[in-house]
Amino acid sequence: MPKERKYERPLQYFTDHLDKSLGDILSWGYLEDLKVYAIRREQGVQYFEFLSDIKTLPWWEVEELVQTKNIKQFYYGLNVKVHDQKLWKYIKHQAKHKFPDWKPQYPKQDIKIDPVTGEKYITLILKRPRCLKNMPLRVMEQDLYEDFQGWMYYQSTAEAVISLFDKKTRESRRIDVLYPMWLVNCSKKDIECLFFNKIVYDAPDKVQAQQYQKMANLCFEKDINSGRYWQTKFRDIELEEFLKKEKRSEKFKQIAERVAVLIGRKLMRPPPTDQTQIEKEENKIPR
Repeated sequence: MPKERKYERPLQYFTDHLDKSLGDILSWGYLEDLKVYAIRREQGVQYFEFLSDIKTLPWWEVEELVQTKNIKQFYYGLNVKVHDQKLWKYIKHQAKHKFPDWKPQYPKQDIKIDPVTGEKYITLILKRPRCLKNMPLRVMEQDLYEDFQGWMYYQSTAEAVISLFDKKTRESRRIDVLYPMWLVNCSKKDIECLFFNKIVYDAPDKVQAQQYQKMANLCFEKDINSGRYWQTKFRDIELEEFLKKEKRSEKFKQIAERVAVLIGRKLMRPPPTDQTQIEKEENKIPR
């Protein structure tokens, strides 16, 4: 893990605007099944549809992404676009040389001077990053309580790891849970299993590990699971974003159809005649 860089961070920005920052970066990587880039923070996860969207983050956070250990070394994965692999290498090179060409967000400064003491108060003005508004939830494996051995918080990648052991095949496996909200897709029996078997963690990781346990406790108390339709405001946001995406896709389709028609008309247009002084030698188009 990278060393702490608290002295370079505007602390007031992180404490007053949690809707923009969600705390410090813990880990990040590419989620192949959701086809998004996820940044795990102290108070949540930010999802980015494209790798180029991290350009909307402040420059010091892009520097930390280069140093922070990935959930999965995605630039060696087969399911990641070749363009993204090349772009990530380019971003690392730019971060090493202080972003000479590829520019992330550099916040503007609002400077106020105390007329009495003459002390400067600097406030950084940042724009909201271009991350997804709706929350992609991973489809969780159902009825894993039969093979359940335990679960623990893995500090290296900031994930909760559920350990399973198949008694028939004598094989062990694991399920990585990056975001506590993914637990809502577990079955009712699995929620009960996670509720009665508390998560294991080291003392320094108590705050992060308890987020997963509290989510399991809430799902058990409110009877929230994959087999029950529960009300949440995120469903409205997800529907709104889905309709926007469909409208945008329909608009692009209409533009493509209009362009195809114009190109077709241009190709079908007869070529110009050869303008000569002698009318008989003119290459006229037959009717």
